[in-house]
Amino acid sequence: MLVTTKTVGYLVAGALLISCGSGPDLSVNDGGLTLAITDAAVDDVSAVWIEFSGIEFKPLSASANQFSIDFDAPKKINLLALQGSQFELLLDNKPIEAGTYSWMRLKVNALENTQDSYIEANGGSYSLYMPSGSESGLRLNRSFSISDSSDTYITIDFDLRKSITAPQLPDVNYTLKPVLRQIMTKRSGHIQGTVSGTTMNDASCTGTSYAVYAYSGQNVEPDDVDNMGVEPITTSLLTDTTYQYGLGFLPEGDYTISFVCDATNDLPTSSEILNYIGTTHVTVIANQTTTHDF
Repeated sequence: MLVTTKTVGYLVAGALLISCGSGPDLSVNDGGLTLAITDAAVDDVSAVWIEFSGIEFKPLSASANQFSIDFDAPKKINLLALQGSQFELLLDNKPIEAGTYSWMRLKVNALENTQDSYIEANGGSYSLYMPSGSESGLRLNRSFSISDSSDTYITIDFDLRKSITAPQLPDVNYTLKPVLRQIMTKRSGHIQGTVSGTTMNDASCTGTSYAVYAYSGQNVEPDDVDNMGVEPITTSLLTDTTYQYGLGFLPEGDYTISFVCDATNDLPTSSEILNYIGTTHVTVIANQTTTHDF
């Protein structure tokens, strides 16, 4: 098992999803906000298309009203393509009035029995529905500040493994109940690596759905996604041919990571006993990528 680090650059590429929108007077005392989106992937689907229409912001001041930056036209992003350190930009150095903000909310179109947002699976396309009231789940209640003298970089991790429930017949809609992480990009790092054939041939590796789970802290006893006890902070599927993984945009600090080969059994609505292999401790350093091979 090998652990190394190397410096990487963030937000150097990506499709730009930019619009003017409406908001406060931005003529003075404004800074630039670069807002990126990434994903912790889910099994058994080939694409997850989310339609974003804009972003809403609420200044901390009780007397200040929330305002929106709306895109000229809704933008669809395949979140499943954004694993590890991959991302797309929702805003690129957008002027925002300097100050502290109490929350931001992603504005998403996900109506029932439509394909504004949808999933591709089993050769077909299926509506991705966000139930009434779930828009509050798209609100990130972590405050942040915009400087009038330097740019601000924020990444939002859209954790699909925790967010999506498959249809229950006779319903034909996948359900979206978003679980989001908000990360100050410049204070985060990545973990990446490969899984060897020897590890996958381990006697306890009885499945064929491979993933790596990451937990905040050292010496954490791994557990599945079940909305109880210890929860992985993020997960990564393995690539099909090279068996690589990537755990992206983790705040600097200590993490426990573990390899599983029965990830498709991990359903957020129930508790399973997964087989965790090669559990180890990794330290993430800001603006660096740590490599760990299982």
